[in-house]
Order: sequence, then C-alpha cells, then structure tokens
Amino acid sequence: MRAAMTSRVLICLAWTALLAVPASAAPRATATGATTPLRRFALVIGSNKGNSLREQLRYAGHDADAIADVLRQLGGVDRVDLTLLSEPDTRDVDHAFDALSERVRSGRKPGQRVELVVYYSGHADESGILVGGARYDYVRLRQRIRDVPADVHIAIVDSCASGSFTRAKGGSRMPPFLRDSSNQVQGFA
Repeated sequence: MRAAMTSRVLICLAWTALLAVPASAAPRATATGATTPLRRFALVIGSNKGNSLREQLRYAGHDADAIADVLRQLGGVDRVDLTLLSEPDTRDVDHAFDALSERVRSGRKPGQRVELVVYYSGHADESGILVGGARYDYVRLRQRIRDVPADVHIAIVDSCASGSFTRAKGGSRMPPFLRDSSNQVQGFA
C-alpha cells in the first residue's frame, strides 16, 4: 500500500516537473481565443478492470483522475482539450482517438505547435492494454497515437508488462533508476 502511494506521488511529481515549466513558459489559449504558439491535448484512460483472468485493480481510475488534474492545473492542457475515459471498452478508445484527431485538425491555428499526451493506467499484457475485458494491441495503440496530427506524441503506459510497448521502439529492460544498488548505503555510528 505504501509503495503504491509512493509510486503515485512520484508520478505526480514527475508530471509536474515535466509539464509545469514548459507550460508556464509558453503562452496558452485564453478565454478570448487568442492565438498561441503551443496547444496541448490529452487522452487519459483509467481501467481498473482487465479481463476475467485478472484481479480488479483499486487505483488505476484514481491515478488517471490525478494525472488529468495535473495536466489541467499544471500541464498546460485546457479542459476542452482533455478527454478522460473511465472503464472504457475498445470502441470507446477508438471513438476517443477519432474525436481527438478531429479536434486537433479543426482547432489547430497556423504556426501553432500541437502536443499530444496519452496516459493509460490499468492492466496490460505483453501484447496490449486491457480495456473492457478485451485487448487493445500495442500496434493498434501506437498507430492510433501516430494518426493524431500533433507535432509531439507522448505516451505513458502505467501497467504491468508495459515494457513491451517501449521495446518495439528499441527500448531495453534496465534496473529501476530509483532502486538500483548505487543508492543502497549503510551508515555506521
């Protein structure tokens, strides 16, 4: 329980560091609709249910809500540019990507840089994320992310076996950076 809480705190702090500084440095869309050089969109998905073979998670939905809050409050994503899906099925995810792609196409202003953040918290296996009792393959997820006409695409998959998502891009398994042997010290009094 304590490790899960620490993990959530670290995720929120990482998001704050990653997005707060660039968001505060770049002008954002205003209530008057003024043109801005940067616009961020986000699709945040939380799924406590995997499939019939998996135990239901407790905090994936909460983690997705927390990330959505951080993106809105500190990450430079306006409320209208953020889609939050709770317990979706594969059709819901496809519809969200379709709507997001259309919103980016229709809302983009000339000279504007568009960034997309996709965050998923829930069950996954070696082949894909698990939503609504079905698998949404990593190949399909990657293609749907690429299809959104943004200048920058960021995907964060917070789940077991999510390393498969990065290995297809050339990533390799490494020891956790906060828990390797270099930070195991002993003191003597």
